[in-house]
Amino acid sequence: MREYKNKLEVEDSYREIFEEAILCMKLREVAELFYQGADKFAFKLWNDISDDYVTIQNRISAADKSVGDNLLSLGLKFRDNARDNKYIAALIESDIIPAIHEHLKNFTSIDIEDNGFRLQGTPSGFLTLYDEQNGFYCHSPYDPMHEAMICAENYRTENASEFRIFGCDLGYLPYQIWLKTRGLIDIYIYEYGTQTVEYAYMFGPLGLIDPDILHIYIYDDLCELGGEFIVYSNYGNRETYVSDSFMCLMDRLHSENPKGLSVKDGILHYNTLSGYKSEIRINSVYNLRLMKGYYTDLDFSEYPAEWIVVAAGPSLNDNIDFIRESVGKRTIVAVNRCIERLDAEGIRPDLFIAVDSTDRIVPHIEGHEAFTENIPIIVSPDTNAEFMKKYRGPVYLNANTQNVQVLNVAAEKNIPIWNASGTVASYALEAAYEMGASKIYLVGVDLGYPGGNIYASDVRESSDPKVKEGETARSNDGGKVLTRMDFLYFAEQLESQIKARPNVEVWNRSEHGMYISGTRIGAWWEEGLPKEEDVLDWLKRLKDETMLTWQEKYFMLRQLTDRRGDKLTDNDSTMCVTVYEKILEELVSDPNFHEVHLSRGKGLSVLIFTDIGELDTIHGAAPGLIVDSNERLSGKRVFFKDGLSKEPSDTLSERDTICIKGREYPFYQLPDIMPDLDFYTEVLRFLSKQSGGVSIRCDDKYSLLYGLCQISYNIN
Repeated sequence: MREYKNKLEVEDSYREIFEEAILCMKLREVAELFYQGADKFAFKLWNDISDDYVTIQNRISAADKSVGDNLLSLGLKFRDNARDNKYIAALIESDIIPAIHEHLKNFTSIDIEDNGFRLQGTPSGFLTLYDEQNGFYCHSPYDPMHEAMICAENYRTENASEFRIFGCDLGYLPYQIWLKTRGLIDIYIYEYGTQTVEYAYMFGPLGLIDPDILHIYIYDDLCELGGEFIVYSNYGNRETYVSDSFMCLMDRLHSENPKGLSVKDGILHYNTLSGYKSEIRINSVYNLRLMKGYYTDLDFSEYPAEWIVVAAGPSLNDNIDFIRESVGKRTIVAVNRCIERLDAEGIRPDLFIAVDSTDRIVPHIEGHEAFTENIPIIVSPDTNAEFMKKYRGPVYLNANTQNVQVLNVAAEKNIPIWNASGTVASYALEAAYEMGASKIYLVGVDLGYPGGNIYASDVRESSDPKVKEGETARSNDGGKVLTRMDFLYFAEQLESQIKARPNVEVWNRSEHGMYISGTRIGAWWEEGLPKEEDVLDWLKRLKDETMLTWQEKYFMLRQLTDRRGDKLTDNDSTMCVTVYEKILEELVSDPNFHEVHLSRGKGLSVLIFTDIGELDTIHGAAPGLIVDSNERLSGKRVFFKDGLSKEPSDTLSERDTICIKGREYPFYQLPDIMPDLDFYTEVLRFLSKQSGGVSIRCDDKYSLLYGLCQISYNIN
């Protein structure tokens, strides 16, 4: 990506035609201002363009005296009837503009072919652009400038600070946005290659825009441009326009390099002239009339503090029993796509969330209207009105919107704007946070296609294809999962929400879905713990030198450092992962390593690293660290001092110390110093170098891996 800085001039051969077309555009605006009763602004604009009118009238007279004389006569009529606003407005529309167009007819035969595009003249004098490859006009073949003016009126730029355009074409829309906003907002244009941008300067109005507020970014990589598009189409409330030519580029990206980027999914709310803005206003008017209050009026203080966010991804299938068992024990918030499945399962959530403004969510509720009876729902003001007509529970609004009325009320009532966007699961997560959740489980938030599936079974959707190839991301099981480009950004949004609320645990119960940083993994691990067979298999593969994938190692080891809320920096966490990996590999590669015991007992016991034999043999063993004991040691503890300044004893008192890197620590302080990175790194390195028979045992509720971790964190 690079910023385009070459401001080109209008092509000399086209300059005079372009100037006459611009004059007609401004004359049309004068007439419209008169019709609106804005006489002051109309006369001001007329005075601003009167010199241009005289210049062009003289120029036309030199080429065609009859047309020039007619324009002179019409100008005098305008002057003589200046008090009759309706008359002079009609004079402009019925006589002056047609007279200039009569002259411009001599140039409508312009038709230039260049690299897949055709630049063609129009009756308005402005050029239009025809896309030969895709077979459509990028602009109106009659008056592209007037088309752009109508389009600009569809966008609510009064409160905007920026406007983004994907697909430059000939630059008519950015020019109209610049005029409409009087140059007070920044305009960003994103384009693939420089060809159409150069057209827009040489044959369009792009060069008339103030360069200080115009920012043009050129992409040579179509995938990179597609990613940029997804960011701005899914995140936040931005004024964004997507041209037809850009949509064709996205379709091309999808067909040539199918990485799950679908233009229909990517654009979501944004499109060209399909009337989206009008639909949004209709939805908002209906929902404001329907609403019972804002989400802050809901009281969930008497509900369980543990919440489940239920989305419709494939992992919903694996968690139905978990959800059913949680009814009454955990508060359940579900997204609109789950209505049909939850109705079939007989599971009534405590809250629904819906935010989609399009009619694609209507089928989710059809035939299940009665199921929603008395279940409150939080919606965005622009949520689809047809869906809301069918919903039978009380309706509450969030304030994530561009609706001025809602924003004003939110400001007056101190209603926070949610840190949510993109996927509806983001809004459901934010609802749980706002309602006071102390712990949150994510169900069906897969953000990918585990097993090639898009949704859980019995989830109504227009299509449910199996996905076999595309973008990949790290999955919760340590491997890779197929995903989409927009899902990657959805994950970033969820991660930002989780990071903003560090005191609330978020457990992801999607075993094979996309890894979401900040979540704890807990679908197939009870309370986040590996199954015994998983750990034993993992260690056996290490011992047998079976190749593990990098993702598998990283995933398993990462559990030791960032899954229990420990406040480690990224660098420290990465160091821990590296240290644990080396130590485990050294331990299991020892020829004497032959036992791994896992049990679910109680106590603080962590690790026993001794000879295998009777208690007496321990005194003759190489130094080792023993905290608590197994049954064979009858509760006695054996301790050591680095350097063996005294003989290890079979009992441990508060006076005993351990010396690591020259620092002595009393045993009773051991739990307090465990988080010291240098300390536990040294302990583990020391243990990994010992010789003799090796037996590792965990006698508490944690697995072997968490046992090792407990040395450093004193988890209990």
